[in-house]
Amino acid sequence: MGTTIRALGTFRNSSRLPGGMVRRGRTVEVSDTYAKQLVETGKAEYVTGDPEEDSTESDTPDTSDTGGSPSAEQSLDLDSMPLPKETPKRDLLEDNGLDTLADLRHFVENDLLTEIKGVGPATAEKLEALLEDTLFELG
Repeated sequence: MGTTIRALGTFRNSSRLPGGMVRRGRTVEVSDTYAKQLVETGKAEYVTGDPEEDSTESDTPDTSDTGGSPSAEQSLDLDSMPLPKETPKRDLLEDNGLDTLADLRHFVENDLLTEIKGVGPATAEKLEALLEDTLFELG
């Protein structure tokens, strides 16, 4: 048995999350160690009581106007952080207006990456993983 957490942002991890992804405000059961990691990095909070009862309302602030989650990464100025040099299809992304980590996060959280001509599902997954890893390192 694992620990139930509520996501404070949308994120993916194919090997550690049921279905490979969790969206902001949703609850999911994960391993105890992964739950601790997510909570410590500000990506999730522990759920106490009945998660079904809790899952429709979130105590987290509405951050839809900033496109982000209320976590350590929100205190970072992602608008001023350029895409990492190792970003797959970086030139293509920049040609389509994705110049910063904030831009990339917006496209990832809104499932918009594959709408860019030249970015398929495999590249979108790589970009999502890069974003997750980069935010984890920064947070």
